[in-house]
Amino acid sequence: MQNTGVTLGWLSSVFYLCGRLSQLWMVLVERKGNAKGLSPWLFLIAVMANAAYGAGIILAANGDAVPTSQIPWVIGSLGTMGLDMLLLMLAVRARMENPTEAAGTSDDDKDEPLLRARDSASSFE
Repeated sequence: MQNTGVTLGWLSSVFYLCGRLSQLWMVLVERKGNAKGLSPWLFLIAVMANAAYGAGIILAANGDAVPTSQIPWVIGSLGTMGLDMLLLMLAVRARMENPTEAAGTSDDDKDEPLLRARDSASSFE
């Protein structure tokens, strides 16, 4: 049963990291560095949550080595934290460069939906 738990831990880590990597891809490649619409607060809170979670696992070891079975969760939380910090820096940079556009308050965006399909094939409808 422990092997199943560790396997699920590794799977969870992969999902978390891939989720953040897809966001980085979107910002850095598809938007060419434009982080418009990203909420710095979301990533700040995610960084704090992942830091607390990762530190909790490490501190629970009481100075001993972190048990091998806990490694997937440490990698998942601290790896996601690192990627969140990068996304946070991009979002803050976007707000500093153009505060009204980065906040999503420009007149052009008032009627835009928060979520929209890239094309008709990827629509949820």
